[in-house]
Amino acid sequence: MKKDNTRFTFLGTCFVMLFALLLGRILYVLAVKKDEILSQTKTNLQHKIKKLRGNIYTNDGILLATSIRGFEIYKKAGQILTKKDIKKLKKIGISITPELNKKRKLIYKFINPYQQEKLKKLPVKKKLEIIPTQKRIYYRKNIYAPLIGFLNYEKKGAAGIEYYFDDILSEIKKVKTLEIDLSGNLLLTKNPEILYAKCSDVYLTIENPVQEFLYEQIKNTVEKFHGKKGYGIVINARTGEIPGFVSYEKEQKKFYMKNPLIGDAFEPGSTFKIVTVSAALQEKIVTPFEKFYCGEGQFRFPTITVRDHEPYEWLTVAEIIQHSSNIGICKIAEKLGKQKLYFYARAFGFGNYTGISLPAESRGVLRRIKNWSETSLYCTSFGQEVSATPLQIAQAFSVIANNGLLIAPKIIKKIVASSGRTLYQSKKSVVRKVISPETAKTVKEMLLNVTENGTAIRAKIKGWKICAKTGTAQKFDASIGKYSNEKYFASLGGFLPMENSRFVIFIGVDEPEKFYYGGLVCAKAFKKTAQFLIDYYGIPPDEKEPQMLVKK
Repeated sequence: MKKDNTRFTFLGTCFVMLFALLLGRILYVLAVKKDEILSQTKTNLQHKIKKLRGNIYTNDGILLATSIRGFEIYKKAGQILTKKDIKKLKKIGISITPELNKKRKLIYKFINPYQQEKLKKLPVKKKLEIIPTQKRIYYRKNIYAPLIGFLNYEKKGAAGIEYYFDDILSEIKKVKTLEIDLSGNLLLTKNPEILYAKCSDVYLTIENPVQEFLYEQIKNTVEKFHGKKGYGIVINARTGEIPGFVSYEKEQKKFYMKNPLIGDAFEPGSTFKIVTVSAALQEKIVTPFEKFYCGEGQFRFPTITVRDHEPYEWLTVAEIIQHSSNIGICKIAEKLGKQKLYFYARAFGFGNYTGISLPAESRGVLRRIKNWSETSLYCTSFGQEVSATPLQIAQAFSVIANNGLLIAPKIIKKIVASSGRTLYQSKKSVVRKVISPETAKTVKEMLLNVTENGTAIRAKIKGWKICAKTGTAQKFDASIGKYSNEKYFASLGGFLPMENSRFVIFIGVDEPEKFYYGGLVCAKAFKKTAQFLIDYYGIPPDEKEPQMLVKK
């Protein structure tokens, strides 16, 4: 019996020793290897994670906006980073200032996966929460910022393309599997299908070489004439697609809530005369060679005195456009009447949204006839008492270029899913017929006269038929209640070539100093842009030298 008790005691002692060793090992593992175990032990749970936001490209494949994965750093409640902690973080490229250290939550917006791997090995990690996020990267921001827009603090589109196509670029309803560790910390998965999963991409109609060249022309023009802001648009007359869409101002903004090309509205001035003359010709109220007396520079109408920049006497309708006579166009408007003038102005697109795929578009101002004053017929005929965006003015020229058809402007070429499948492809969209091809042809000939021997002669290019119309609009000064003698909006719009027109060009400068005539301020930029388009797209010269519009 004594032998059995001794044996039992020995076995018990061995069991206690083994249990103690096992318990010691467990305590060691929990104390020393806890983080390693938690980081290596993973379980797959369903967690909503955004795919990488889609890219934005130009039509020729230049990347304008993309997203990369990374992490945001949050400080856990009640934690304070010591100087030693901050020093350690700085060594891996994370600079925490005293101001950031005082923050209760987010203290660092973005670190890359490489930095995150290093951070995991530092003791300071226990004081932090590391949450997966994305960072948006923009290229060529000075040229594209007003068009592309930006993301807000919630990483949602806040302006421009980013806002208008936010659902497509973000696909927020998509759910993906993300790996987490046992302590609930989100980890950046190494699964490439998840890591690089991306939303649909948006391709613009913009051609980067055209955009960059046009931007330089607008910038140079604004700086040369000390203007407040400049505008430049190139439209493919046949399709409505826009290969060039730029604005420039001296104080370039970091963020644009609206695109100036569709958000700013001005009285167009004499570029609007193409509407008045087109309407009168279409209604057969006048002929190109009908003459009007222009008062030798000043004429008193029943309710208003109108002046010209030169003392013209008798001018034909064609010459009224060639020399941009305000008096002459007012006399044409008298024959046309306010009902017809309003109808055609609306048909050309004034007072309406163009429908371009961008947010915050202004419709401009074209008051209903019941709100017209006794002088409105005259003022509207040469582009006062009506306001329009640069895109609306360019669109009006495209009506003439397209033989009387209003074609919807397009800024989106296509949308492509991450699988490579095309979800949307731009197509030509005819909005309505505004004037007949015959009327458009006559107006084209008149606009050719403007560049051959009129107010836009500086935009002439030998060998090519360039059609254009200048605009020099006095700006209304609300502080004095009348039109300013110092502030103007100078512009020049047109297209090339005259037959089978391919491109519409619009150049505008807000408040140029010293010189303010559209034919002087904007002509160089217009001509250089036209020459660039000729070379870039290979537009052949006209077979015959252009002829002035003459009576047959």
